[in-house]
Amino acid sequence: MGTGRRATATRGSGAGGEGWGRRTSRGGIGPGLLGLLARGGIGPGLLGLVALACAGPVASPTVEATGPSGLEAALADLPAVPTAELRIALAFGAGADLDLSVRDPADQLVDYAHPRSDSGLHFATDRLCGDPSPRVERVRASARRPGAYRVGIVHRATCATPPPIEPDRTRDAGTPATDWVLRIDDGPHTEWRRGRIAPGGFALESFTLDATHPDPVREVGSPIDGTAGTTANSDARFSSP
Repeated sequence: MGTGRRATATRGSGAGGEGWGRRTSRGGIGPGLLGLLARGGIGPGLLGLVALACAGPVASPTVEATGPSGLEAALADLPAVPTAELRIALAFGAGADLDLSVRDPADQLVDYAHPRSDSGLHFATDRLCGDPSPRVERVRASARRPGAYRVGIVHRATCATPPPIEPDRTRDAGTPATDWVLRIDDGPHTEWRRGRIAPGGFALESFTLDATHPDPVREVGSPIDGTAGTTANSDARFSSP
């Protein structure tokens, strides 16, 4: 979600197969010479190397930024937030579908299924398996409210090809936990949170905004155990959606 800068995939610019049907200024070998080499008893292994040399540059594989540093880069260039506003942004990678939800001091909750609240919270686009990675979801409040905020992060699905797979604790016991990075902007002040979440897990982050002090103050952080997918903190009023 959001339009923050994402880590850009690096791709080669060469065109595979270029120069096969003709000689080129780069010294490409035409099909006639390839046939002559084949009739001369050159084995298929060497012939394959010659063909590969004629094919031109080979595109390099896509490189995806993973881990906390790559996720932070996806959030680093988000636009500034006006002094009276609050923004909460979550970044995560291609391996999972994570869902962001926020409950504000008025006990109003927003998430992908409830994108707007009467108190002024607004949830932007839900990011799913198949969307470009790193993926960013955001919640914004146009009018900053003092008080306690609770931020929920749910591991909704493991992204597989195909399709996305619903979490299963037994099956996913050996699946690596997913890194996430949270950026909280209270006007010009920014705070970063980082963590990992296992398939089917739920993480809870809480902070309080004071009426006179603009810095977010951390109240509760509940990191996920990467294997068990459990949290030490349970809050019945802020359950996973």
